[in-house]
Amino acid sequence: PTITLSDDSTVVLEAVADAGYVEAAVPQTTDAAAGTVDVVFTTNVEPALLNVGSFWSKWTATDAAGNSQSVSRTITVRDTTPPVITVHQSTIAVALNPSSS
Repeated sequence: PTITLSDDSTVVLEAVADAGYVEAAVPQTTDAAAGTVDVVFTTNVEPALLNVGSFWSKWTATDAAGNSQSVSRTITVRDTTPPVITVHQSTIAVALNPSSS
């Protein structure tokens, strides 16, 4: 069988809490012989997209005769968002010239 990604083989995503990762599209498969082509999907992508790094997704197509072919995608998760600092208003009193009694 042949298997082809229908979109980019490299994806770059921003690490975002609760964002989630979903594959954009299932690859297209064809086979010269009649019969079904089974497609198996495997990945090491963390669904929540919290870990920065390089991950992969792989599809393997297998025809009725046991022939197979695979395609892969590289998923890069990066964090380019700077941290946010929140300062709560407070009052600090400092005595500059304390009087001595």
